Amino acid sequence: LPLSCVMLVQNLVTLVLIYIFDAILSDKTKNSWKMKVPAFSIRTFILWLPVNIFFLTMLYSGFITLNKVSVSLVSVCKNVTNVFTTMGDRFLFGEPISLRVVFALMLMILAAYIGASDELYINNDEFNVVAAIAMSVNCLSTSAYGLQIKMSQKKTKLSPYGCTYYNALAATPICFLWTLSTGELQQFISHPGLTEPRFLSSLIMSSLIGFGIGFSVFWCISATSPTTYAMVGAANKIPLSLLGIVLFSEPVTVPRVLFISVGLLAGIVYAHAKALLKEQSAKKNDDNNTGTTTKPVSDVVVEKVGMSKLNGGGSNGCEGLVSNNNQQLS
Repeated sequence: LPLSCVMLVQNLVTLVLIYIFDAILSDKTKNSWKMKVPAFSIRTFILWLPVNIFFLTMLYSGFITLNKVSVSLVSVCKNVTNVFTTMGDRFLFGEPISLRVVFALMLMILAAYIGASDELYINNDEFNVVAAIAMSVNCLSTSAYGLQIKMSQKKTKLSPYGCTYYNALAATPICFLWTLSTGELQQFISHPGLTEPRFLSSLIMSSLIGFGIGFSVFWCISATSPTTYAMVGAANKIPLSLLGIVLFSEPVTVPRVLFISVGLLAGIVYAHAKALLKEQSAKKNDDNNTGTTTKPVSDVVVEKVGMSKLNGGGSNGCEGLVSNNNQQLS
């Protein structure tokens, strides 16, 4: 089944779910849960469109890259991409960065390299300039995707639920035109699995999961930052490795154990670094709110000179004032 058709179905299911929730939920519930469907706006639609463009670029370039190099090498490159996301987060949104955050990013890259050390390879028969360009585009579009979500959220003031709505609204026509131009829509319509309940239930279930993933992505970035979202994406391989060992009896190798250990350490360091930055930011805000304003040096000097004339000068200052007044009266 073509990936573009699956995305088309997922976006359609997302829109259907949003409209169903909007119809059955009361206004009080929608306001308290922030599930109110925003009014359609052309400006908001256009501002959200780059998010879908970066996302589709990321998927298409990733598909080309995976045909040329191993999945492990792509994973290592994606972890290197987190550095660019962190830099963009700093320059675009002023997200504070400490040495601990940088150290956590380096640990995550090291963990990905250790975990993929046995499987890093390049297919020399297929790897060429196109593959190198595709990998570069994939890394850049991955970083731009997370940053663009944050930027679009700031410009449109949408809630995570509103972001989910506009994301599906903008992605649906793009996916439809893509599948129509490539002929994949006709393949999807004539697919024999559409008449099988098991296939349809799997397709609908994947669409429901896609709805949840999309909402959680927008919620994560709006509540934290693109850097945190990138770190969470890099760290999700750790529970997958643990589940593979526990549920599927995958072999326990030294690289895999090191990958899990270093990856967990990177997550702990990053969480500690962000907690310290948050504490420092809160302390700075408290100091700004409770601190007293200081007078300029020139004002302090003038004030001291004036007081010295009145106090230190004794009666001369008062006599001068009295004599001046007497002259004016006379």
